[in-house]
Amino acid sequence: RVETLTHPSLPGTGPGRGDVERPNFILSEFGVEVARRTGNGPDSPQTVELAAARADHEQSGWEVGKAIDGRPETGWAIGGGFFADHSATFETAAPVGEDGGTRLVFTLDQNYGRGRTIGRVRISAFVGDPAVLELPESIRAILGRDTRSPDEDAQLHVHLREHHPSASRLARDIEALDRRIGAIEPRTTLVMVEEPDARDSFVMRRGDYQSPGDAVTAGTPGVLHAFRDEWPRNRLGLARWLVSPDNPLVARVTVNRFWSQLFGQGLVTSEEDFGLRSEAPSHPELLDWLAVEFVESGWSMKHMLRLLVTSETYKQSSRRRDDRDAGNRLLARGPRFRMTAEMIRDHALAASGLLSLEVGGPPVYPPQPDGLWRQIGRNEPKYVTATGADRFRRGIYVIWRRAAPYPSFVLFDGPDRSSCHPTRSRTNTPMQALALMNDEAYVEAALGLARLAATRRAEPRQTLTWMFRRVLARQPADAELAHLLGAFAEERARFQADPEGARKVVDGLPSVPVDRAFDRAEVAALFHVATILLNVDEAVSKG
Repeated sequence: RVETLTHPSLPGTGPGRGDVERPNFILSEFGVEVARRTGNGPDSPQTVELAAARADHEQSGWEVGKAIDGRPETGWAIGGGFFADHSATFETAAPVGEDGGTRLVFTLDQNYGRGRTIGRVRISAFVGDPAVLELPESIRAILGRDTRSPDEDAQLHVHLREHHPSASRLARDIEALDRRIGAIEPRTTLVMVEEPDARDSFVMRRGDYQSPGDAVTAGTPGVLHAFRDEWPRNRLGLARWLVSPDNPLVARVTVNRFWSQLFGQGLVTSEEDFGLRSEAPSHPELLDWLAVEFVESGWSMKHMLRLLVTSETYKQSSRRRDDRDAGNRLLARGPRFRMTAEMIRDHALAASGLLSLEVGGPPVYPPQPDGLWRQIGRNEPKYVTATGADRFRRGIYVIWRRAAPYPSFVLFDGPDRSSCHPTRSRTNTPMQALALMNDEAYVEAALGLARLAATRRAEPRQTLTWMFRRVLARQPADAELAHLLGAFAEERARFQADPEGARKVVDGLPSVPVDRAFDRAEVAALFHVATILLNVDEAVSKG
């Protein structure tokens, strides 16, 4: 250990011999030699290799390690730490010394003149682990005791983990492995567990919990179908009672919701109400048959959905023939209605080739206008827009916050979940068209579709036909294709005359990079066509 000490006789009290305001020093090289006696001759010095150096203070660019780097032009200095004692500890690479004593020779090279030398120095040697020299008094006291409490053992463990290189490295490795394990662990949710013995329950007189009346047990209303003896009197038994073939209500309500999802409205339009005040089913026999089929299929959702979408009723054309059944209650045509908010976004991403089909995981944060999550007077969580594939995951994974729901979903009648909405409304507003043209998510989808079309490297007629079929799932009519070809030619000519504008359109979204090999004017014109296709009513409608 080399200690540089202050003294009143030094300029500014030192520890260096610089001027009064900057009493610095530079220790260029510190060396140690072992003087070994060979026979009867003089001592033969042997250089000791130093492997590590630490100091209580270092000047930037003049760290203590440079005092043992073998370069005389570098060294250890203490700029910014004047007028105070300092010390540096140097560790040998291998054990040094012999039984019976060893003579050590220390060398301090200081190559920056008299004004940059150490004014007062003390050198000491220590045998053993140098980390002991840095032990706090509290740790020394614990180590000196014959017995230790669990709390003292914990203090020793924390100190070892924080200060011993190997222990610190192992602790970091353990933390990294814990993070990796945590990343692959399945997510859990809170569940209720049945108590082994049911607690006693009573009728509370006038609702007062301090006035219990007659004891009661779990059961179901006697006017409904019977609760079987083999069913447990708990939530599992209640679930079995609900889905019993003797209870047609669950199956009827469920298949009515399936029908509503596919046809736009249920056979019973009041999906949330099957009671006395509900609407009568438009086709009661059909509803009964579907409910029985659902139960007999083993409550298979896949079977029922396949049955419905392959039916002749569903496969009809959605073109209206007359106005006598405007609501299509008689099922004279196929269903046609605007898709839900999540479906509209998923359809645009799927058509553009951007949609991520990853399943499961935490919610994602797609792009939305800044500041929507901020509320005055509250420490709000920050909305950090997702990058990579998470940006383009399905709508079911988009984060929901009731105080600030995802704006484009709200525009397309997505609920904010502050209350129950068994049936979503379907409105038609100018804001929806503005969102489809300007919302960042749909602009990215349009650019993704343009990029995908550009990779085909086909002539315009083939490319635009392919884009039309990808978005609308049908062949374009001659008039439709002619309109798109005219729009494409007009936009390409405009962007060829304005290369900078084309670059802003194509390269303005880092989330959808476009290969530099593609002509910017052509991709920008394809982007314009993609925007047209994603904005037509047919692109956001089902049927």
